[in-house]
Amino acid sequence: MIKLHILGSASALPELNKHHAAIMVSYSNQNQLWDAGEGVSEQILKYGYDKNFIDDILITHFHPDHISGIFMLLQMLYLQGRTKKLRIFIPEDINFFQSMLENLYLFPKKFNFTLEIYNLKNVKRYLPEIELIPNDHLKKYKKMPSQIAHSYKNHSIFLSAEKKILYTSDIPNFSSLQYVAAEADIIVLDALHPRYSEIVYFIENTKARVILNHGVPEEFKNAKYETADENKIINI
Repeated sequence: MIKLHILGSASALPELNKHHAAIMVSYSNQNQLWDAGEGVSEQILKYGYDKNFIDDILITHFHPDHISGIFMLLQMLYLQGRTKKLRIFIPEDINFFQSMLENLYLFPKKFNFTLEIYNLKNVKRYLPEIELIPNDHLKKYKKMPSQIAHSYKNHSIFLSAEKKILYTSDIPNFSSLQYVAAEADIIVLDALHPRYSEIVYFIENTKARVILNHGVPEEFKNAKYETADENKIINI
């Protein structure tokens, strides 16, 4: 059985009584956090997840609503006395991320647990059931002058375990997802960035259970479609 808990379902624009992108996924004695937006530490406390519960954290991209909560999460786990090794997979430069931690006075050498940081492209070496599907969500930023060597990479996550789960994260359209969406049992779908007509067409042409996530436009709220509920754990 797979347990899926959407801890954060808001878009980049903060909403009252919602938190930013974070999903807890449990399967085969693995507990993973997919994205770590603002408010994830509060949600972990609210639902009673133990300090040693999370095995791996996967960050799909570096937009603040998908990563800003990771710093308080690491601080909380350190102060709680976590002892279990924690792996973090990120899509950007590892040295840059480590410098971000140190700039916030988060020094992994002080932690009571081992923190291992890997590039997301290597996730399959450690988690062979995970497939990453890149998309062009960040492509528009290539025109922006920057002193940072960005990867400009965003990913959807496809899990093949007891069941098949697709977490789209942020997507501009569905072109990169067609081949895995056809296999999925459940899809946690970005309801904000693709066009409304594209989303409706996608939902009505898939056999998967679709949960609209990441900020739900008004057109969907009173319709027949299922929307993300941060208070519900989904057993699949």
